[in-house]
Formats: sequence, structure tokens, C-alpha cells
Amino acid sequence: GVAEFYQFLLADGDPPGAPLTIDGMIDRSQVLLDTEFAGQPALQAAVLVVQSSYYLGQGNAAKGEPLATRAVTLASGSGDADLAGQAACLRGYALTLQGRQDEGIALIERTLAAGGLSPGTASSCHAQRVYVAENAGDGAASALHAQAALDFVKREPRARPRTEALLLSDLGYAQQLLGRIGDANTSFAASFERLKALKLEWTPVAATILNNWGIAVIYAGDVTRALELWEQGAEVMRARNTSAPLPGFLLSNLGRAYEQTGRFDDALRTYEQTAASARAARRVDLEAYGLNGLATVRMQMGDLDQAETLLARTRAITDTLPAGVPARLNVDVLAARIALARGRTAEAFAEFDRLRAVYDAQPPGPGSAGIRIYMADAALALTRHEDAERFATDGLARAVALQSGMPYSRPVALAHYALARARAALGKTGDARTSIAAALDQFTHAVNDTHPLVREMRQFEASLAAPKR
Repeated sequence: GVAEFYQFLLADGDPPGAPLTIDGMIDRSQVLLDTEFAGQPALQAAVLVVQSSYYLGQGNAAKGEPLATRAVTLASGSGDADLAGQAACLRGYALTLQGRQDEGIALIERTLAAGGLSPGTASSCHAQRVYVAENAGDGAASALHAQAALDFVKREPRARPRTEALLLSDLGYAQQLLGRIGDANTSFAASFERLKALKLEWTPVAATILNNWGIAVIYAGDVTRALELWEQGAEVMRARNTSAPLPGFLLSNLGRAYEQTGRFDDALRTYEQTAASARAARRVDLEAYGLNGLATVRMQMGDLDQAETLLARTRAITDTLPAGVPARLNVDVLAARIALARGRTAEAFAEFDRLRAVYDAQPPGPGSAGIRIYMADAALALTRHEDAERFATDGLARAVALQSGMPYSRPVALAHYALARARAALGKTGDARTSIAAALDQFTHAVNDTHPLVREMRQFEASLAAPKR
């Protein structure tokens, strides 16, 4: 079978002294498939499936799709329906990577609907459908197919714990997209436990799972826990290669966690690295994320001039990106926050209001809650106290929904703080005391008690306790 083919290929080998590369081996194997193994369509198709999977796993559809397409043709002539199903699902995924979304999805779903697949092939077809859904940000389809893939994996005669670990993390990612953060946290924890049981907790796949787990946890608002997960992911990457820079996605997440925990120097250093590594990799979205992070930290440090300079640099980059992408939204939010800090209050309020509609049209995430907290801040500055109370209450409900039953949340804390200030302004001192106590409890646990905001909150709490003359 396939193993015999690769033994043959390796024995036939490169000329002596030539370095052996996987790509080179695959290119050379095409000749061998057509000569030595001609007339064995099932074997040829099986080899092509392995090779196509390799390229598609790297995101290289240009090389993966022709191999999958050829595998489909050979498999359909081999009389092996299961192999034909494997090839078809791979080709479906490859087509979606090339922008042929509907055609690719239809091919995978037709293959699954036809039935007659072994549990292993059914599982891998559902997994291909998960990747398509993840790339499209479709949480519902991701969750449905990740669960189906897991069910089929469990029915295979041979246990596949590594595959199970990966599918559990896919399920966690899907649940996070759907705003079911408590479920996501459970899935990621189970995924990581399986990796540990396999002694794979120091591999790149572990770093990816830790990264995605941290995203779910920060969505629920627990910044301290997210930072722990991302620092663990960074440790895994460094253990593999001490000199290699961390990947941009991990750097940008670490920057956000340092920023939100008030470790501003660490945040500046990490966002600098994010922007630099993204520039080298030509990742426009990540470079914008890094620069915007630097600007946000400078604003929080009170250096508005520097923040505006950095914001202008970020805008020059994000203007090339589509309207609803996070990198652009981040820039618009920051511009409105700077306007509020500069005292251009009505302008800031109008911009927050516009952004609220944008966030509300997206899948549930921290943006919808956060923007209402900023609206409450702006309404307070405009002495619209009832409006401020309304926005803070709405923001709180959304933050609590995202918290998904997890104990502590930074957005929940910030919403309580906005609510406390609105209630104090309305003369509801008892309610304000309740709100500020909740804000401090949530904030010190989800963030820490050394963040500059904690002192501000405590001063506000003290002002409420002062007897009226």
C-alpha cells in the first residue's frame, strides 16, 4: 500500500548528497506513480490523498487542489467508495481555499449525504467541513461538524487520541464563536488534557490550542487566566527554538493581555515586536493590530499626542482593509476614545453610537458590551445621566452573558464601574455603593489589584462613603 510506495520512493532516493525535502520527494513521486505504480488506481489515489493533505495542512491550495482532483478521478475508477469519499472531501476543502466556497461546501456535503463511508473517512470529511466553517467564521456549522467528527472518531476501531484532541479544540473554537464561552473552556481543557496524556504538551499544536483557549477565556473577561495560557503557549514555542521570534498571533494576544492587566511597559515591548514581525511577514492586519495596541497603551498612559501620531500611522495601513474587520474597528474605537479624552465629547458619543450598530451586526463578542461602556462614559461627560445608566446596564447584561458562568470578568467590572458613576450622578448613592463594590470584586480578580484603575475605583468608593454636609 502507501507505506510500500514510500519505501520504494526512499530507496530509489535522491542522488547522493542531495538534501531530502518533503516537497522534492512529492514532486519526484509523481513520476514514480505513473511508471512503477501505473494500473493501480487505488494505491495512486491513496498516495495523492496523503500528499494533498500535506499541502492543504500548510494552506497551500495551489499545490493541494490539483493532487486532490487527480485523486478523485483515480479513486472513482478504483471501486473503493471510501477512498473516493476521502478524496472528494479533501478536494471540497481545497476549492474553498481557492475562493470557490459554494462548490467546495456542496461537494463535501454531497459526499457525506451519500453515506457508505467508514467512521475514519466520515470523521475526516466532517473535519474538512469544520475548517471551511472556521475560515468563514461560521460558529454554528463549526460546532455541528466538530461534534459529528468527534462522534465518528470514537466509533473507529483504533483509538486516535491526537485527532480527538484537535477536534475538541475545534469544538471549543466553534463554541467561542457562538458566545458559549463556558462550553468552550470545557472543550479546550479536555483537548489539552488529552495532549498531556500523549506527552504532546510541548509541541506546536499545543501552542495553537493554548492560543485559542486564551481567546475564549479573554472573551469571557478573565484576563489573568488568558495571560497564563498565552505565556504557557510562548514557553512551548521558546522551548522548541530559543532564538526564533514568537508567531505574530501569539505576540499580539500577549500584548493585549499585558495592556489589559496594566503592565504597560511589557505591552509596549510586545506590541512593538508584533508590528515588526508582521511587517516582515507582510501581515497587514497584524501590523495594524500592533501599532493600534501601542497607541492604546500611550493613551492610557496619558500621552495623547503620541497616541494620535501612532493612530495616524495605523490608519494609513487599515484604510486598505475591508470595513468590518477587527483591525479597522479597533482604530475607529481608539479615535473616539481619544476624542473623548480631548474633551470632544459629542463627536466621541456619535462615533461610539455608529460603532455600536457595527458590533451588534456581528457574532456575539466583547465589542458590543465594550462600546456601551464607552457610550456610558461619553453620556456622563455630557451630563446625560439617565442615558449613562441605561447604556451601562445594557453593557453589563451583555458582558454577563459572555462571561458564561465563569467567575470573574473585566468587562463586567468596567460596566459596574460605569453604572456606579451614573447612579452616583443621579443621587442613587446606595445603588452606586453596591455597583462599585461589585466592580472592585470583579476587577481585582479578573485583572489584578495593582492596575492604575483600581486606585481610581477605590477613591470613587471612598467619595460615596463621605457624609454629606
